[in-house]
Amino acid sequence: MASQRVNFNLNIQDKLDLGADANFTWNNARYSVRKEQNNQYFLHSYAIDLSYTVFKRLSFSTDFNYAINSGLAGGFNQSIPLWNASTALLLFNKKNGEIRLSVYDILNQNKSINHVTGDGYFVQDTYTQVLQRFFMVSFMYNLNHFGGRGPGVPSAPVFNTE
Repeated sequence: MASQRVNFNLNIQDKLDLGADANFTWNNARYSVRKEQNNQYFLHSYAIDLSYTVFKRLSFSTDFNYAINSGLAGGFNQSIPLWNASTALLLFNKKNGEIRLSVYDILNQNKSINHVTGDGYFVQDTYTQVLQRFFMVSFMYNLNHFGGRGPGVPSAPVFNTE
């Protein structure tokens, strides 16, 4: 197996976060006894994610992943696009609450394809049904600021045993 990954990240003044990633994996399974099990396949994926903050309280995020399978059994050499997006609003004076609306698998194309080679059995390609497009509303409350403690202040007393 040989694998290579390249990524890029950019942050501009706590307003814009941009990331890009490419991952390439080549697998070459060779067997001396059962040569009919020899198999090589190539998997590569590309991803980009973007987050933008407006007015220090409102943020928009999106990510897109594209996986490409080749060298697998018929019907399993598929390209899988996966696009997610969300918007979040920080709440309260200390910005320790957040409400978020997210949509996952906007293109409704999510799939799970797995390729396994091993001793004692032939190459196995499997397709598993996965949850596709769905929406989610979430609320988060950060307790780090609970009780007026600032950063670096322990949340529990520290006892000395000298």
